[in-house]
Amino acid sequence: MSWEEMYRREYPCKCGKSTYTEIGEMDDWNRHREYKIMNCSECARQERIEAEKKREKQIENEMRLRELAADIRASFEKNYMDEWITIFQSLRSKKDAWQLACRIGVENKSLSSFYEFSRGKSINEYASILVSIRNMEKIMATLRIQDNILSSKVKEARELMESTFVVGIH
Repeated sequence: MSWEEMYRREYPCKCGKSTYTEIGEMDDWNRHREYKIMNCSECARQERIEAEKKREKQIENEMRLRELAADIRASFEKNYMDEWITIFQSLRSKKDAWQLACRIGVENKSLSSFYEFSRGKSINEYASILVSIRNMEKIMATLRIQDNILSSKVKEARELMESTFVVGIH
C-alpha cells in the first residue's frame, strides 16, 4: 500500500517573502491526508514559536485540570461521598445500579459493557468510580448540593476540558 500525490499547490506565505506548499495524498484504500511544507524560513520559525507556545499552554492547562480534578475529588469525598454512596446501597443488583446511573445521566455504557466494566467491583465501588469531573454537575444536582466553591471548580474544569483535549482525566 502506498500514498499517491493527488495535488500540490503553492501559496504565498504570511510574510509574503516566499511560499508554502499544500500536498494532498490518497492511498489504495481511499484514505486522504494533507500536509503543508513551509518554504519560507522566517514563517517556519514563527510557526515553530507558535507551536511551542501552544504546547506550553496545553501543558499548563493539563496541570491545572489535574489540580482541579484532585481538589474536586477530595472535596467531594470529604463532604458528599457518603451521601452519594447511600443512594446506591439500597439497590439489590448491579443492573439496578446501572439503571439508576443511566437515569441520573452519569452512565453511558450499554448494559453488557457495564457488566464487563464492573466485573469484580461492588456497587459502592461502581458508585465511587462514577464521581468524575464529567459527571459532577449531574451528581451535584441529584444530591442538591449548593456548594459555590465546588461549583466554581467544576465549572473551571469543564471549561478547560472543552478547550483542551486531555488524556486520562475524567
